[in-house]
Amino acid sequence: EQLTAVAGLIGDLINVPDKSKIAIETGKSQAELRASIASQVASYGHGLLAALLLGTGATIGAIALGVVLQRRREFGRRRSLGATRTWLITFVTTQVLVLATAGSILGTALGLIVLTAEGAPLPSPSFVLAVLLLSIGGSALFALLPAAYAASRDPVAELRVP
Repeated sequence: EQLTAVAGLIGDLINVPDKSKIAIETGKSQAELRASIASQVASYGHGLLAALLLGTGATIGAIALGVVLQRRREFGRRRSLGATRTWLITFVTTQVLVLATAGSILGTALGLIVLTAEGAPLPSPSFVLAVLLLSIGGSALFALLPAAYAASRDPVAELRVP
């Protein structure tokens, strides 16, 4: 980015009586190519991260839906005993959040340990924290649909299911 300025400073620092006798060659095209590749890799990384978060969220939503379908008699019983729909949504979402938080923290810690053991460069703490919060938040978001489904079911109909 600052190749031209650096080349000008180097020309000023060289103490030669006749400046026309020296030439400074820069790899400006190589620097531009490197910057272009870096921006493409960064955008690829962002796209990959978004795809991973969406895929993980969809998987968590599917698992939460399976749990809701398996426990529908229990949820019907709770609703018939006075549990509100809001409470049931909070209950299901909190269960997913606890598990997602534990899994995210454990996975992040193990990933950082593996990177350290391999001697690979570690991502910045802000990136690690952002991915951690995105994964936990995405889990909660994808758990809301199965939780809302559980809360919307009729308790009497759920208790009749064998």
